[in-house]
Amino acid sequence: MYLCSMQQHNNAIIKVGAVSYCNTKPMITGLLYHESIDLVVDYPANIATMLLNNTIDIGLVPVTVIPQLPQHYLVSNYGIGTIGKVTSVCVYSKVPMEQIETILLDYQSNTSVQLLKILLQEYWHKTVALKPATIGYEQLIAGTTAALIIGDRAFYHNTQHPYIYDLSEAWYKHTQLPFIFARWVANKNLGINTEAHFIQAIGTNLYRFKNTDAYKKMNTTEQYYIANYIQYNLTTPYNKGMELFLSKVSIE
Repeated sequence: MYLCSMQQHNNAIIKVGAVSYCNTKPMITGLLYHESIDLVVDYPANIATMLLNNTIDIGLVPVTVIPQLPQHYLVSNYGIGTIGKVTSVCVYSKVPMEQIETILLDYQSNTSVQLLKILLQEYWHKTVALKPATIGYEQLIAGTTAALIIGDRAFYHNTQHPYIYDLSEAWYKHTQLPFIFARWVANKNLGINTEAHFIQAIGTNLYRFKNTDAYKKMNTTEQYYIANYIQYNLTTPYNKGMELFLSKVSIE
């Protein structure tokens, strides 16, 4: 986790939290040097907690946070979405789905866990033991024990296991709708000018990203992933997918 503080001319600072995965970089690289933004970067569950605890004003958060907020404001149409395969939110296994008995759950995002539960019930029609996991759980994949792994760590595991179940791909096959993993959400009304200022910054970052050092430092896997799997401007079909997903979510 890292924090970057900048002072605006009128001393108004937007406290912003964002996911630390490479798919976020096109939206946030420029924010690191923005004069009006305090940016904190961490894994999704921690950013969600910050928004719930009001320690940030805007967060790129897993969408399951939205119903938990006393009030919420979707800031722009920007976010992290995909149509079909995403390659970074998958169940990895040594055996096919019908033989899996236990799935270890990634501690970094509740949205992916909720998506898995829905798909197990509605798409795979399968009951398994779901066990919360901690750091290092990826090494426990063996026999009939599989694991849900999300984010940049998934890139390595995409070459390590004979059975890979991409949750976004399964969602699309099940619903024929795209999936939104994260949206920019505010927990308060920040005002039209502040939101417009923030939205403009995100749009500028997306437009310029391929010319930045951050993009050039990415490996070819990361560059291909961003270019071919991730969508940032989330239009109506994405929102329909999000609404359907949230209608099925069981907040625990």
